[in-house]
Amino acid sequence: MITCVLSSCASTAKVASDVRDFESDRAWFGPSELKLSAIDGWAMRGRIAVRFDDVGETGNINWNKSIPEQSIRISGPLGVGVVLLTVDALGAEITDRKGNNSQAASAQELLLDTTGWIVPVDNLTYWLQGLPGPDGPIEYRIDDNNQLAELRQAGWYIEFSGYKEFDGYVLPAKLTAREGGSDKTRVRLVISRWEWL
Repeated sequence: MITCVLSSCASTAKVASDVRDFESDRAWFGPSELKLSAIDGWAMRGRIAVRFDDVGETGNINWNKSIPEQSIRISGPLGVGVVLLTVDALGAEITDRKGNNSQAASAQELLLDTTGWIVPVDNLTYWLQGLPGPDGPIEYRIDDNNQLAELRQAGWYIEFSGYKEFDGYVLPAKLTAREGGSDKTRVRLVISRWEWL
């Protein structure tokens, strides 16, 4: 049983304004990565807001992950209606509200082609848990509560603006990912619920 995903187990924590310098050593994430690797699957519920070229859309998001597959259902007042994205080792498939299917090698490519959104799905799977994606260099800052305040990876700047306790595990409750640090392309998640499968 996992006792806590991040190193601080306070029920609610605010990101301190006085954060430390940027670091690049992944060792700080080691304990959290080890604990998360013991989870066979999870389900996350919340809200998503996507902005691209001065067009913004919001909706509900249900994200389920179990090895070796994950599914992401986005619904609500979106220009594309309801979409279901499934991802596995062979690639990605998206199904729209009319039941039409499209496939591509990557989830990010597929979402861009079918919805016009730029969403870094592969890395976002980790970022929403307060972890870096497994590939490529990173820079990060932690706050005075020893929680992740900001992460930079693969050209994206991710800010973590709140943490909450979910069934005994402290995880990000709000995060905003900006491509190149600009608001022109932005993905924001507000997480309301986690379940361990």
